[in-house]
Amino acid sequence: MTRLKDKVALITGASTGLGRRISSLFASEGAQVVATDINEADLGLIKEYTDPRNFSVHTIVVDMSS
Repeated sequence: MTRLKDKVALITGASTGLGRRISSLFASEGAQVVATDINEADLGLIKEYTDPRNFSVHTIVVDMSS
């Protein structure tokens, strides 16, 4: 699907749960996804949950609490 083609999505709290699922869904819909979280280990797993044919997820470790 390409409902989000040419769009950029910034997802915070993306390393687990809903954030991870949203990141994967948005990428599968054609968005360029910037997935952020403080949890570096789990954030790295996002790429395993994203369909490689629609791979457009970029990860950044960041603490949004400051």
